[in-house]
Amino acid sequence: MSNSGAQTAEWLLERLMRASAHEYQAALVTGASSGIGAGFAKILAPTTRLLLTGRDEPRLRQLTAELNGAAAGGATYIAADLASAEGRAALVQRALETNIDLLVCNAGAGWSGNFLDSPLSQAHDTVAVNILAALELLHALLPAMIDRARSQQRRAAAIIVTSTAAFAQAPAGLACYAASKAFELHLAEALAQECRGDPLDVLALCPTYTATAFFARAGLPPPAKAMAPEDVAREALAALGRRSVHLCSMHRYPQVIRQLAAFNPALLEAWRLPRRIIARLLPQSDRSS
Repeated sequence: MSNSGAQTAEWLLERLMRASAHEYQAALVTGASSGIGAGFAKILAPTTRLLLTGRDEPRLRQLTAELNGAAAGGATYIAADLASAEGRAALVQRALETNIDLLVCNAGAGWSGNFLDSPLSQAHDTVAVNILAALELLHALLPAMIDRARSQQRRAAAIIVTSTAAFAQAPAGLACYAASKAFELHLAEALAQECRGDPLDVLALCPTYTATAFFARAGLPPPAKAMAPEDVAREALAALGRRSVHLCSMHRYPQVIRQLAAFNPALLEAWRLPRRIIARLLPQSDRSS
């Protein structure tokens, strides 16, 4: 895409977000020290008070200072390790005191390696951060968020950042990570249905490859192409209240096509099959052309 085309697409997305998204008074963003969490913080900062959390306190402190210097909403932070019960409990208590109306469950953990060859502690951390933290935050914070939204005649929202890995066949080496993302996806889908009568929008956000530190931490090579974290955050905020599952993509396929392919992987295989057959029928000299 040319620079002018990219700028036009970004402008349209910004307009869509402003036209469709509610303004939130206060938000909790987990995993906010970098990546998608920091992307949410930067997009929300001008109008929303922010409570940011993550394990990297120096980076949280730096991001908070930058946001407070450039935006009117105001930001604070609490360093917490969501792999520990103490860290999760401290964050829940701080969030209850902040009276948030937007919860972004973005914190994630994952490692690359065969399940039986990896330390069990890595699997425990993945489950604790990706599953237990989201469960405990949603269960503790949503009732008060719904009550405040109803009394103020506003809408609250919860964004659960899962992954396109929740749909695909789990790749070797990412067993716990892929399984945890599938759990988050189904949790968000069911929660959206259960809260249909409440002033609460629930979104399962499924990013594709994104320019974050996840790949380095997981011991994986970086992707050749990746979305910017801020673009993922913009898509999420634009989708809030419009759907319960949103798949990000670096392509221009409509959301209905993205979800059709994701929820029906057999269709994708059927599309690929004729090309595979043709490739096998071609003479060897033609296959590389």
